[in-house]
Amino acid sequence: MDMDTVSALQVLGGVNRFLVFGSANNIPLSFPSPEWLVCTFVAHQVGSCSGSAVANNVAGLHAWHIANGLPWLGGTHLKYVLCSVVRLTSNSSKRPPHPPVTSEMLKTLHSSLNTSLPLHVCVLACADMVFWGQGCLGEFLPTSQSRFSHKFFPTPACLHSTSSGESLMCHLPWTKVAKEKGEDIFLGRQLGPSDPISSLIAHLAASPEILASPHPLTSSLTVEARAG
Repeated sequence: MDMDTVSALQVLGGVNRFLVFGSANNIPLSFPSPEWLVCTFVAHQVGSCSGSAVANNVAGLHAWHIANGLPWLGGTHLKYVLCSVVRLTSNSSKRPPHPPVTSEMLKTLHSSLNTSLPLHVCVLACADMVFWGQGCLGEFLPTSQSRFSHKFFPTPACLHSTSSGESLMCHLPWTKVAKEKGEDIFLGRQLGPSDPISSLIAHLAASPEILASPHPLTSSLTVEARAG
C-alpha cells in the first residue's frame, strides 16, 4: 500500500464517520455540507475522540469535497469549534508520553537478542540506525512486506559511504517533512555494541539476499523464503 492509498483511506474514514453520524442521529446530509452541519459533526465527537482524531475526520471530509469538485463551506465557526474540541479532549482519550529511548536501552536490547539469528540482527540494525540517525520508525518500516515500495522506504542501495569513510549516509526516499524529495541521515561510529555501522554490516552479512532485489533495508528473509 503506497502513501496515496493510505491518504485515500484516511479521506474515506472521515467521510464514512460523517455518514454514520448523520444516519445515527437522523440528520439528513447534503453536499456540499453547510458549516453548521460540519460543526455539529465535530461537537458530537467531544469526549469520545481526541482533538487530533476529530481534526483528521474533518480533513478527510474536506479533501473529499475538493476531490469531487464541491465547495468547502467550513470557515471561522468551524475553526473555533475544532479549537474547542482540542481543549475539551478528555484524559481518557489522551495517552501519556512514552519515556525517551536511551543508549542504555539499546545495550539491553543487544544483550537480550541472539545475534546468530538473522531476524534479531535485523532488529538490532534497525534500532541502532534509527536511534543514532535520529530517524522515525515509520520512515524505515513498512507495515508489511506487501506494503513496501522503494519510493517510500530505504533499500540497501540507499546506503552510501561518506568522503571520510568513517560514517554512512542513508537516503530516505520519503519523509513526513520533505515528502517525495526525501532526506539524508548520517550514521557515525559509536562506542559500544550499538554502533549503527557495525550493526548494519552484520545485518547485510546475515541477510545477503536483500542485496539482490529491492527489499526493504530493514528486512530479513525467513528460512521458507530462502528455500523458495
